Amino acid sequence: MFRKPILIVAVFTLLVVSVLVAPLQQANAATKSPCEKYFTNQGKPWLAKRCRTTSVVSHRAKYTSSSTTNENTMKALKFDGKIGVGCETDTWRLASDDGAEAQGRSVIFHDTTIGRVVTDESIAAARDATGASEADLNPQTKMSMVTYAQFTYFRTTGGEPLPTLKQWVNYAANNKIPCNIEIKWKPSDAELIATVTKLRATKMLKKITFWNAPTTNHACSTANMEEIIDNPDLLGIVVGFKQTSECPLSPQDIHDKGYGYTTLPGGLTLSERKNFVKQVHDLGMTAGSPVSLDKIAGWKQNITAKVDYIMTNKPKALRDWLRG
Repeated sequence: MFRKPILIVAVFTLLVVSVLVAPLQQANAATKSPCEKYFTNQGKPWLAKRCRTTSVVSHRAKYTSSSTTNENTMKALKFDGKIGVGCETDTWRLASDDGAEAQGRSVIFHDTTIGRVVTDESIAAARDATGASEADLNPQTKMSMVTYAQFTYFRTTGGEPLPTLKQWVNYAANNKIPCNIEIKWKPSDAELIATVTKLRATKMLKKITFWNAPTTNHACSTANMEEIIDNPDLLGIVVGFKQTSECPLSPQDIHDKGYGYTTLPGGLTLSERKNFVKQVHDLGMTAGSPVSLDKIAGWKQNITAKVDYIMTNKPKALRDWLRG
């Protein structure tokens, strides 16, 4: 005699639940990012979850795909922080004050020579201010032969000054911006120790890292990076391996040398990429895209391969595709 009321209550409960849940499901579907929608529609919800966890790394800290006006400047780094992505950048050592190559302070810069990024006008201003000859300071001059006094006059084609390694690390650490710093010329031990001290104090030691490729002109040597890894004064520093076609290393070799992460080798099939990343993860390391990727097709492939970060010249576009 009590079955009918129980049935009525059950039906009523189901109706209430459906009324409440349906809008929530619709809202959840509406808030899914393009990346999540793509992999969900592919029937791969486990990959859709990676859209929220895969890191965005801005190549040379660029905030657009154009170069020279915004790469490797504080303005670019601040933009990365504003939109919530990480950065990739490069460091060289300047000449000492008396002109000895690469014996001065470390700065943020990509190229070997200064002419692509630095304006002719600011190079001329540096010559006038320091008394350098045009033969010694011109667009073809190597950054490692520039003194700090000359460097302070340099401006990019967008009018931006160039930062030192110390300025870059301090801002990134203070503002919690992850960054992978490629070593073009190894900083001094004093600079590296100061960097690690800053990173420890700001709890960014695992987030701001150094990386490099083997030297192709010295039998694929990784000695410079291993000196950093093995230095007891730099305990806890994270060092990454940059794969090149000339000097590839297996995940096991990379792990055994003490690296914490690696890029993927170029030229791999999707199946080979997935296998490489699995080996890296099994060894407790992380893996990133082999090159800077600016198209959705490349982003999809790297999410499928389960990389931990994707480097790009279009950080905002990638962030929006991943996160919505």
